[in-house]
Amino acid sequence: MDVDVDALLLRLHDRRNVNIVETVPADEMLALLRMAQIVFQTQPMLVEVQPPVIICGDIHGQYSDLLRIFDTLGYPPATSYLFLGDYVDRGSHNLETIALLFCYKIKYPRNFYLLRGNHETSVTNAIYGFRQEIARRYGDPRNDLNGMWGIFNIAFSQMPIAGLVGGRILCMHGGLSPDLTSLDQLRQIPRGWYDPPNNRGITMDLLWADPDPRIKGWQTSPRGCSYLFGDDVILQLTALLDIDMVVRAHQVVQDGYEINGTQKLVTIFSAPNYAGQFDNAGAVMMVEASLRCMFFQFPPTKKVTPPPVAPPPNATPLKPQNGSKPSPEKELKAKEEKPTSPEKSTSPKKDEKPSPDKSASPEKPKDEAKEKTASDVSTQDSVGKTQSTSEKLAANTSTASNSSGSDSSVTKKKEKKDKK
Repeated sequence: MDVDVDALLLRLHDRRNVNIVETVPADEMLALLRMAQIVFQTQPMLVEVQPPVIICGDIHGQYSDLLRIFDTLGYPPATSYLFLGDYVDRGSHNLETIALLFCYKIKYPRNFYLLRGNHETSVTNAIYGFRQEIARRYGDPRNDLNGMWGIFNIAFSQMPIAGLVGGRILCMHGGLSPDLTSLDQLRQIPRGWYDPPNNRGITMDLLWADPDPRIKGWQTSPRGCSYLFGDDVILQLTALLDIDMVVRAHQVVQDGYEINGTQKLVTIFSAPNYAGQFDNAGAVMMVEASLRCMFFQFPPTKKVTPPPVAPPPNATPLKPQNGSKPSPEKELKAKEEKPTSPEKSTSPKKDEKPSPDKSASPEKPKDEAKEKTASDVSTQDSVGKTQSTSEKLAANTSTASNSSGSDSSVTKKKEKKDKK
């Protein structure tokens, strides 16, 4: 069966009804997943996106905060979006979040893009709350390919893993890879794996790697998988790949965005009050047609600490199907969050490589939003020549109403500095 996506969107936007089982019955959800899977299969693993576009980082089931982004900056198709993954886990409304995003992907496949994050892999979303939410709300505890959780992961296995905006801005969820030497490698990554093959390689790094300005080269990540990479790697790979900038998500950052010291890497995190326990802002990045970039901030609302959730007894990753293949203010200084890093970080901890004894606390979505803008990062003239991102980086802030796409006049902002 096919789903009436327009009717489903109306129901998902009815904020008076938060019962996902009534809003999206199980048969409709399963049909929606199969429709999304087909759409993903029609597009390459490296999606090429033309600006203007808004780039969003982690959402983590914070459905109300997702709606705040759309309310403030516009709904598809009037506004184009590129999301960098991690739609599920941690939050309390994972199903509403992923259903809404899949509806928009199906309806507007050419200006609404969803990349895969590390939480769109079975070994991770078995542990951090998504499988448990499906079992609790839909009454389907199965952890194989026949259950709803398994069918979600089949859809996730078809998602693209990287994006290229305007031919100059490379986007992914995690970070760079020591095995990455050309953009063609990203185009040739196979689909169909539920977890990165062999827990290593380009797919693992695109989902899990993190920058660290304190190191040079590559070091093993304290997350237990993939790597940390230094500023020298960022400079080398942006030159080698002939790109201006890398935009990624994956780490909680206090202001919702961080510009690396090289001014060639930006971290975006779009879930304010992450997991209901922290006071970080969320942010998104708007890339204009000229490749000028602006940051819209969503300040944190009142912190809520939900009760802890017991860890699941088992976290069994899905097995591949037969035949499938196992993916500043003045100048802002980067405030990298490292889960076990001892220095220069005020960001809250995010996840490490999952193991059965890890658990996450659901997050209760918030309703109020403010939005701020910041910084020219790159400009492009009419013949396509780009300025270096390091040549233009002056940040401003403003607040805006919650009406779609609105923003107020720009005013000067004080610089925040991290304190451990």
